[in-house]
Amino acid sequence: MGRPRKPLVTREGVGRTALEIIDEEGLDSFTLPRLAARMGVTTPALYHHFADRNEILSLVAQLILDEAVRPPRPQDPRDWRAWVLENSLNLRTAVLRHRNAAPVLLMFPPRVHVGQRYDEGVEVLATAGVPVPLIIQILDGIETISMGAALREAMRPQPPDEPIFPGAAEGLLPWLAKALEQNELDTVQLYSESLLSFLDGVLHRHQVGH
Repeated sequence: MGRPRKPLVTREGVGRTALEIIDEEGLDSFTLPRLAARMGVTTPALYHHFADRNEILSLVAQLILDEAVRPPRPQDPRDWRAWVLENSLNLRTAVLRHRNAAPVLLMFPPRVHVGQRYDEGVEVLATAGVPVPLIIQILDGIETISMGAALREAMRPQPPDEPIFPGAAEGLLPWLAKALEQNELDTVQLYSESLLSFLDGVLHRHQVGH
């Protein structure tokens, strides 16, 4: 019996199959024997290519991050905030497309896999006149805010009719209920305002005129 023309185990094939299992059945259901059965290979065959389960989960994280659309650089350097926000919203979309796999990104956050994008971010911000000593603080804050918001939403999906703060509508939290009545922003808008406020706050704190 001849060898198959195409290898049964490839990195991309393993990663995508693993992501399919997690999407369909949840992260707890993902095991190497389960993955091997889905791919029609033996578990030792997987160990021939991967050291352990975590190496495959790292690949899953990479695949999710690769789905985040990379917007073109701003033509006007002054539009860097909008560019940062679009990048962050695209990451949020990619994470929410794979809610069951969201915890994987706690283990392998974006900075582990998309260093080139971060390098591009430094260039965009520096070109726009953002002081270089502030850029790492900004990049770290962006990742913290964007991943925190995306993971919170992914791991606890909010029904469309549920208030932003459950319990306020029951009359037990009158001040919070009053604030909610006057809130006009949905979840995406709240996230966008939080991120933009963070950027403006860093610049204002350090008296940068951008």
